Amino acid sequence: MADDATSVRFDVLVTADRTASGEDGSLPPRPSGQRVDEVRRWLIARGAECHPTGFGVACTMPRSVAEALFGSTATAPGTELTVPAPIAHLVDQITVPAEPEHF
Repeated sequence: MADDATSVRFDVLVTADRTASGEDGSLPPRPSGQRVDEVRRWLIARGAECHPTGFGVACTMPRSVAEALFGSTATAPGTELTVPAPIAHLVDQITVPAEPEHF
């Protein structure tokens, strides 16, 4: 993927499967693998590099593609991006994460 100046990192919170928590409700609900895979495949088809996480997917995409897809040039850490309509039923939120601290 391109350098940070020409790419955007974002996290996709896939809607949790309420039936996927522990039998006694002790575990937080997680998205189903099918939902995560559907969102991941949709984003990859649009130029993203995506990796599954416990909450959904973590992605990187060329800045120009992200701006067109999300309809925004705002990519500061903490920014919430607009969820594209085709995956809105599968996604709760898309955010730009804080930059990692390197020691």
